[in-house]
Amino acid sequence: MRKPKLDQVTCLYDGHTKARAAELRRERIAAAKASVRAHKPKVIGIRNNGEEVTVEFTRTNGERVIATYGLSCWNRMPTEVALEYDRMLQGPSRSGRRE
Repeated sequence: MRKPKLDQVTCLYDGHTKARAAELRRERIAAAKASVRAHKPKVIGIRNNGEEVTVEFTRTNGERVIATYGLSCWNRMPTEVALEYDRMLQGPSRSGRRE
């Protein structure tokens, strides 16, 4: 029995041959790039050191929209901010007081 060629072997994940899976992947990437080009997102402004960004883009129905996106929380707080919060929570130092 002959071994099938590599491009004729069915992939485990999507049920297509490797060649067809690669072709579908290229088509999805091309479609995503075309979508970005069609919607033409454009950054209009950045404020507060990147915490607020204003973007203009076209919705699927053809409507042009301007939206402002803002940072509302961190996954991990920056070290400088964490240290400042710690200092504020501790209150004034007691080193100059007598007890």
